[in-house]
Amino acid sequence: MIGAAVLAQRAAAAPFVPASDDQVLERLPDSVVPGVDPALRRRAGRATPPTDLPSALAIAGAQVRLARQEGDPRLLGRAEAVLRPWWTEAEPPVAVLVLRATVRQSLHDFDGALADLALAVDREPENGRAWLTRAMIQQTRGDYANAAESCRRLRAASVRSSEMRAAATICALSVASFAGHAEDSREKLTQVLRLADALPGDVQLWALAVLADVATRLGHLDQAQRHYEAALALAPRDVTTRAAYADLLLERHSYAEALAVLGDDTRNDALLLRIALAERGLGRASAADRVAELRTRFAAAELRQDHRQLREEARFALRLLDEPEAALTLAQRNWDSQREPEDACLLLASATAAGDDATVGQVHAWVRERGLEDVRLPRCVTP
Repeated sequence: MIGAAVLAQRAAAAPFVPASDDQVLERLPDSVVPGVDPALRRRAGRATPPTDLPSALAIAGAQVRLARQEGDPRLLGRAEAVLRPWWTEAEPPVAVLVLRATVRQSLHDFDGALADLALAVDREPENGRAWLTRAMIQQTRGDYANAAESCRRLRAASVRSSEMRAAATICALSVASFAGHAEDSREKLTQVLRLADALPGDVQLWALAVLADVATRLGHLDQAQRHYEAALALAPRDVTTRAAYADLLLERHSYAEALAVLGDDTRNDALLLRIALAERGLGRASAADRVAELRTRFAAAELRQDHRQLREEARFALRLLDEPEAALTLAQRNWDSQREPEDACLLLASATAAGDDATVGQVHAWVRERGLEDVRLPRCVTP
């Protein structure tokens, strides 16, 4: 049962309702389509989206990329609006299917994304981006056998593209690192990065992020920090990288360093949560204001039926509200959707704090069955 404090905060929250459809709530920056031809950028800001598919795909793809970098889901809505003429077709073009799957993945609609990708690869078996997206969703859900198969299909589809061949290698090593081959994957990823200058920036960033994550799970924290620093040198504002690096620093009780990585970027809930944890670790009074703001945001997300932040909300309930029963409920809901090591750790910690030994045993069994290596997991069951 969700804890009384969490129920109270949700009951008290009231969503803001605009006075009319014409009311402007916020203006997004013009940089929502970086790297796109200026003429297309101007078209992206108009109320009427482009009517030709190549322009729509270019604009929507840029918006999705920036949504991931900035952690701003509103840009996903813009991408959907740009693709609306094709989005609702009975048989959308394959490129639209893949981009729609990427949007759905970002919104944690993993079932919908996988359904789109199944249609895409059925119609176009050599679509590497479809196989890559499919592999990463399967990895997120802890379905390592099928993720490895998707990486193999990606490699087979990538014979003409050096970028996609590199992606296939990183894909396979990433999946293998979760399935009993973490050290071997770390060594091979290090070799991949020796060729980093020949890889596009986004592929370099991904390789560094995967390597940092593997090093963290193996307990090589100094190495992980160097990889995160290198990743942030490539993409200083990347939300996922900053959050992951902040988690490593929080684990090491390096609270001031974590705040330096996070900055004052409080618009993103995941970053705000980590700012609150770091400020509490430093004993700052401002942590209380952060907690109050997070209460409001998570309550509003529940009213919207927005479940993208269940992991963060469970962590908030456990670490900042001291509500283990609420945390357990949220962590179990999150576990039903995604099963990364962080999700396993959060569920273990919540179940331990709530005295749910059966759930602790189930998670440990799941970890053993998959050969998951993570030095953090034994610490997850200690307060």
